[in-house]
Amino acid sequence: AANNLRSKLASAHEDLYGTGEEEARTEEAARLAEEERLLEWQRGCARRRLSQAVQSMEVTSLQEAIVEARALSMSDEDVDSARQALEKAWPCWWAALLEELALKHEDERMRRLEEATRAAEACGMSKEIVEQARRTLGLERDMEGARRRLRELLALVEPDAGELKSAIEFAETLGLKAAELQPARGAMRGA
Repeated sequence: AANNLRSKLASAHEDLYGTGEEEARTEEAARLAEEERLLEWQRGCARRRLSQAVQSMEVTSLQEAIVEARALSMSDEDVDSARQALEKAWPCWWAALLEELALKHEDERMRRLEEATRAAEACGMSKEIVEQARRTLGLERDMEGARRRLRELLALVEPDAGELKSAIEFAETLGLKAAELQPARGAMRGA
């Protein structure tokens, strides 16, 4: 009788208040709707930033706006005009970057080239632009390796003339400047 009474009370409670499942479903639906509203608001802000970046034609602004839009899973349609503007602005920006980096320390050059290469990849730029950035970065890494090898050889009390000659030739092939090769050439003459 007690079990029967408990069953009837539980049934009456469910009739009055429900099982809680419907309330949980309602809360989940409300949470999802709020997340969707927030995402749409973020996408609206990202569209405005994309538009402003296109008007400015400033490479860094374009890159940041494109990366943000892609993180929000925006459509290619939303991003295309900014990507086209970025590809149009890229050659001049890239040339200016390389000119600026020629005067910088090796570590700074490597860091900035790595950043530029990652940004080109993250923005989904054309294969040609990404490959150009990768080649330049690879060449810079090779040049840094050649500089390091020359420094190592020059640090020796009596560097091997054959190794030094080979290191100089490799550095010349990569396009190291004459001023950078001068100490090694002087050591060659002294060897």
